[in-house]
Amino acid sequence: MLAPGGPDHPAQFIDVRDLASWIVSAAEQHLHGVFNAAGEPTTLGHLLGTCQETITGSDATLVWMDDDQLLTAGVNPWMGVPLWVAVPGWEAHAQVDITKARAEGLSFRPLQHTIRDTLAWDTARGGPPPEVVGLTPEREDELLSLRADTTP
Repeated sequence: MLAPGGPDHPAQFIDVRDLASWIVSAAEQHLHGVFNAAGEPTTLGHLLGTCQETITGSDATLVWMDDDQLLTAGVNPWMGVPLWVAVPGWEAHAQVDITKARAEGLSFRPLQHTIRDTLAWDTARGGPPPEVVGLTPEREDELLSLRADTTP
């Protein structure tokens, strides 16, 4: 399975339910000021590994393709592979300091719950729309073959 960047590539996202709960709480407490309300910084390796463990139980091997290979192959960061950003100047996009919001009650449900519930939601709505963001299976196969051609 194609995996973008590398296992230590930063990732940061938040379950919308956690964000909404914190926003309501912040409003009720009349908090004011600037807060970074984002998820806990993690890595793509941790996220994809947790997806495998939580949802598929798959023993599929993650095939890490570095940023330069993906960019050279024309893969669009973020929209081509969700949560993967490899654009100069955006290196800190998934390393937002959330200390102030955490001190004011921002909390997170376990990642396994977000993964499981997101899949349930997506399945209930009939899966991703035809104009899905991400790689088609054919494009993933094409990229994996490029990777195979460049590794000893």
